[in-house]
Amino acid sequence: MTFLNKNTAASAICLMGLGFIAAALCFVLFGRTLSTTQMFIVSVLAFGLVVIVLLSPLPSPVRAILSIAICCAAVLLFAQQDIFGLRNVTHSVADASSGQSSAEEPAVVEAAKAATEGPPVHIASPDESVSREFVDSLNDTITRDRTRLASGIALDGEVRALPASGDYRFTWAIARNGDKLWCGVMTSPSKSVASAGHEFVRAVEGAIKRSTPDRLVCL
Repeated sequence: MTFLNKNTAASAICLMGLGFIAAALCFVLFGRTLSTTQMFIVSVLAFGLVVIVLLSPLPSPVRAILSIAICCAAVLLFAQQDIFGLRNVTHSVADASSGQSSAEEPAVVEAAKAATEGPPVHIASPDESVSREFVDSLNDTITRDRTRLASGIALDGEVRALPASGDYRFTWAIARNGDKLWCGVMTSPSKSVASAGHEFVRAVEGAIKRSTPDRLVCL
């Protein structure tokens, strides 16, 4: 009976560890973002699983491999959250009202045609949660960026206001010569409309400056 109980416990612990690893990889692969509270919960869960695995009746090699894999999965998940490494820029859920997290590549949206010739810039607010003036200001500022024009980089983006927190959410991608790079989702705290616009513009300008003639770079 004791042997059977040990085997059952070992199997259950192994499944828990593998389940955590699979869930973390799914979050990374599908671009899911976590709030600060969720990241704390994941940290505690990962630490607890590692302790349980190390104290489990699993064979020593399995304990070592499984505990390392859990740690690596947690680190990979956390690394996914800090996409830009910018101060005062936080990741949020995709739908603040429902608490669901999603990061979908923005569709190509039509914006006002730029007066400056060069690669197109398309930024819009599909749900009209952000004022037309704010969207037009982003389009105009990024369209006239001389570094962007010289580098031949185009931009697709969506901007939304999050009703629960009042923050602004920016989803964007850059492209050049048929190559498109999905840059992810960022949010700016709602200090002011001007500061939110500055954060978004600064992130795009940084990506454009870091990109080379043969390689697009978001980070």
